[in-house]
Amino acid sequence: MDLLAPGGPVYQAGTLSGNPLAMSAGIAVLDEVSKKGFYEELNAASGELFTELTSIAKRKKLPSTPLERCSLSFFRKSRSLTMPASIMRQKPLCQVLSFNA
Repeated sequence: MDLLAPGGPVYQAGTLSGNPLAMSAGIAVLDEVSKKGFYEELNAASGELFTELTSIAKRKKLPSTPLERCSLSFFRKSRSLTMPASIMRQKPLCQVLSFNA
């Protein structure tokens, strides 16, 4: 930390740049997401939430278009939205990011 400006020669810009707490939090996040099975568990949990939210929207007759891709969910206040076929053919980001530690 002594090398960072204003005391040192290295200029570090950004709200949390070089902040020890932010760096520790970032390392902790990377440790968690690199654990075997992390993305599978995340996708399963978000899938359950998405299913329940979709069910509630249908029961309440809310005009919405639910779209889900791995752990990412999107609801649009309309029934006219579809996921482009080109996106659906691509490997989901969650599979791209999944790796074993």
